[in-house]
Amino acid sequence: MRTSSARVRAAALALALLAGCERATHDAPEATGARTVASAEGDVVAALPALPASELDLQVAYDLAPAVAALEASVPRTFGDLAQRKQIPSNPKVSVAFAAERTPFRVTVRGNTATIASVVTYRARGWYDARFAPAVSGSCGLGDGEPPRLRIALTSTVRLAPDWRLRPRTRIAAVEPASDDTRDRCRVTVVKYDVTERVVNAVRGKLEGKAALVDERLARMDVRQRVDRWWALLQQPIRIRDDLWLEVRPSEVRMGALAAEDGALVAPLALTANPRIVSGTRPPPSRTPLPTLGARGAVGGDSAPAGLRIRLDAALDYAAANRIVAPRLVGRTFERQGQRLVVRDAALSAARGGRVALTVRVDGAAGGQVRFVGRPVYDAPSGELHVQDLDYDVASEQLMVRGLDWLTHGELRDALRSRARWPASGLVEQARDRLERALNRDLTDGVRLSATVPTARVLAVHALQDAIVLRAEAHGRADLRVHRAPPIRRPASRPVVAARSGPAPER
Repeated sequence: MRTSSARVRAAALALALLAGCERATHDAPEATGARTVASAEGDVVAALPALPASELDLQVAYDLAPAVAALEASVPRTFGDLAQRKQIPSNPKVSVAFAAERTPFRVTVRGNTATIASVVTYRARGWYDARFAPAVSGSCGLGDGEPPRLRIALTSTVRLAPDWRLRPRTRIAAVEPASDDTRDRCRVTVVKYDVTERVVNAVRGKLEGKAALVDERLARMDVRQRVDRWWALLQQPIRIRDDLWLEVRPSEVRMGALAAEDGALVAPLALTANPRIVSGTRPPPSRTPLPTLGARGAVGGDSAPAGLRIRLDAALDYAAANRIVAPRLVGRTFERQGQRLVVRDAALSAARGGRVALTVRVDGAAGGQVRFVGRPVYDAPSGELHVQDLDYDVASEQLMVRGLDWLTHGELRDALRSRARWPASGLVEQARDRLERALNRDLTDGVRLSATVPTARVLAVHALQDAIVLRAEAHGRADLRVHRAPPIRRPASRPVVAARSGPAPER
């Protein structure tokens, strides 16, 4: 087997990734369904059914930094003043003052909901003005005591609409004591007044209108522009070699459940495509516009099967096949009843009806050519091509009757059947490897097409005019990896509240 494999390599076997022998005919409309190919002498070889659609994975991240930056700039970090006493309307003898400070806003994401939260610490003092006695006061958070805390949070639920626009909905989810512990409530005992709710109301006032601000900033993101750019890249043919091109041909986009990554919302997208490999001049790019976004599994009724499927061909031309089979047959001797027959030459060629012809020249007791025909098949366990139904054609049957009747009818045929074998798994493996290398490349700066194609399964064997073609289905996974999404310039827009902050670069 090693010798045969070496002959295959040395013969530089014709290897073609022709996606079903598709020749680039860019002006002709593409036929629907399975395509047929012509064998020798114009016979039509049975076509394979169309492959199921493929899927490519893509992730789009919505960076929340611009919205958080706007919120950070519009909500003061400190507010209140311990020197500004304010009377309690329900008890004019009591007055209070507080000073608060908040931490920077932090983002956590769960599912399609982002929570923007901060912790407010505050200190407060209360006074009671007695009519005929000096004022008395008390405090919380001053001196050695720990200051009480409030937790503030806004939640933003985001969805990506079919028109590729972000649809956020933000609300104030919490302005409340950070815990149920007594340290997080401020009750000034001497004046019998709980300052906690007064601080809560003051903080809530600072957040007035901020939910709308977050929504406005999130809605600015032009997700369609980014996805449209990647969509256009996938419609460009990818060069495999001089006259061989991969066309991805994306057609639909569906979205799965949102996830979280590094403080951003991430939408996993599945691109449905019908990739093929064509030979010839560079095909023009596809012109399919970016479609509306569908829910995963909803577009076209059923979910496209996961993974990548591409049809590829591996071709063994007849010259290379002859370099392998001739040494196995030439010199083979058959003797019976004192008569001797020697095989002097053997050549494989195309025959009608998708078959091959093995023509053997013999001399000795009889001279001439004997022609055998049969249909090549692929034996998966051995990884070899062979012609298991190889048999005499009609003319050679008559020759056997006339001059070779001394030789058992099946002896020569069976000897040829057992030796007319060609190693073919290496051809398919080379085709698979070439395809995988073509699918791993940078499409542009920061955008890389990555794929693994671990398997290629032979579906059919066709004897064509110039070669025996193994038609296989390659199966794997592919995705677009975006290392760094470039910032997208956005038109200036007026925020819905007075505070303004320039957006941070988009993720």
